[in-house]
Amino acid sequence: MIIGERDAALELVFDTDDQMIMFTTGLQYFINECHDTEKQQSIVHSKESNLRKLWNEVDVNGDSKLDIKEVEKLLVKLNFEVQKSLLKQKFKTYDKDNSGFIDFEEFKTLMNDLRMHEELTEIFNKYKQPKS
Repeated sequence: MIIGERDAALELVFDTDDQMIMFTTGLQYFINECHDTEKQQSIVHSKESNLRKLWNEVDVNGDSKLDIKEVEKLLVKLNFEVQKSLLKQKFKTYDKDNSGFIDFEEFKTLMNDLRMHEELTEIFNKYKQPKS
């Protein structure tokens, strides 16, 4: 599957047709379920609760802010691999007052930005179907 230019492509390779069918069926199920507002709210609440719990583990001094090294630790706990140069760039974007720290709300925005893949958004938007 190639979306956009080859350099910005999302390529999915499957060993068998069954794997491809299972993946695409699961993706379609996920897309359709995203139209269920109650489920969306439940997923968002659960995701935020888990993120808050990990945030509190990393924010050991309880000052409700993290520096870039603490954010790196948190990303490791989330099994999230980010190049240091990209993390520094994104961190500066969200550290609005240039204090060297971000708060939880800024971190949530940073995470959403890091998770967002334009290719997946294009696929999602192409195939989403409103519930009847």
